[in-house]
Amino acid sequence: MPSPIQVWLTVMQGTRDHAAKVAMAAEKSRLDGLGVADTPLLERDVYLSCATAALHTRRVNIVTGVTNPVTRHPSVSAAAFAQLSELVPGAGGLRDYDR
Repeated sequence: MPSPIQVWLTVMQGTRDHAAKVAMAAEKSRLDGLGVADTPLLERDVYLSCATAALHTRRVNIVTGVTNPVTRHPSVSAAAFAQLSELVPGAGGLRDYDR
């Protein structure tokens, strides 16, 4: 059962290696979640960064920290997280703590 208090980290995306390293550090530190900032004018694609992070952790929840519903339609975000969950079952804020 998850603790009533969770500890999350929100990060900018950086490179693919950065996303992997941050995810592994979050896992090692026993953080509950990782929010990846969605800033399309400043960073890479948020969903690719979320996928990279999810591939390098087993229990940390991965979500977008913030998104803009004007530039990124909610149906696009939903589809991206559905595909992320296919790639890494339970990713995208849906991880099971008992895994």
